[in-house]
Amino acid sequence: HKMKVAQQGKGPLVESWTEILIKEFWSDYYSK
Repeated sequence: HKMKVAQQGKGPLVESWTEILIKEFWSDYYSK
């Protein structure tokens, strides 16, 4: 339930967190 709590009233924070996660995924994807 931590994800749902983090999403409440923290739009920009969640967006930046998701953006970072995507960047890490692609950097890891291309490094292989």
